[in-house]
Amino acid sequence: MTNVSGFDVAVSFAKDIGARQEQQDAFGAYQDENRLLLTVCDGMGGMAMGAESSMTAVNEVKSVFMRDKSGNALINAIKNANSKVYDLCRGKGGSTCVAAVIDKNGLSYASVGDSRIYIYRKGVLKQLGQDHIFLYDLLENAHRIGISAQEAYEHPEREHLTSFIGRETLGRVNKNDEPISLFGGDIILMFTDGVYKTVDEDEIVSLIESGAEAKDIVSGVLARKKQRQDNLTVIKVRVL
Repeated sequence: MTNVSGFDVAVSFAKDIGARQEQQDAFGAYQDENRLLLTVCDGMGGMAMGAESSMTAVNEVKSVFMRDKSGNALINAIKNANSKVYDLCRGKGGSTCVAAVIDKNGLSYASVGDSRIYIYRKGVLKQLGQDHIFLYDLLENAHRIGISAQEAYEHPEREHLTSFIGRETLGRVNKNDEPISLFGGDIILMFTDGVYKTVDEDEIVSLIESGAEAKDIVSGVLARKKQRQDNLTVIKVRVL
């Protein structure tokens, strides 16, 4: 348990390599006197420098955030992480990134790619932001390009990322304009796609309601014994 600006929170972390040859997920945490920063990144598997990209993004988000005490610290950290990964990889790497900050005002977040952040409150699990994948571009433009929703959901490139860390120019970023107030019993979950592509949201709720910590959620995913199980990382924060 730790205290952040009057909030008592319990934080747990876990990750696993799954059935892959290399661990390309990375996560990090940093706390100062007033703020708690949590970050999850997933290196892009089709690129040669996926692992380097995710670790660089985690480290750069933390490095910038430690120095920046402004209200824009989180988005500044994401922008700097994008530049750092691009300078390192020059198109040979990339990463998703979801970062969250808890301070006296509540919860702030920013995300790029398809790693997710959820808040669970009073029996309801809500995803914050939307995955940056081609599916949603197809659905948004379905009428104009002449495809049905079903064709969009079956499109072979539907899961391709449309924004990620490591581009020459950073694309779309999910973020909240005002902090989300937090209350006792709230649970914040952050994880990579290796979790939600194996277990659905109803199963995640069942795990939460059973009292599962991050390691238990990872174990629940691995228990499915999915072939080609992706790397998976989970951070769970419980507000006491």
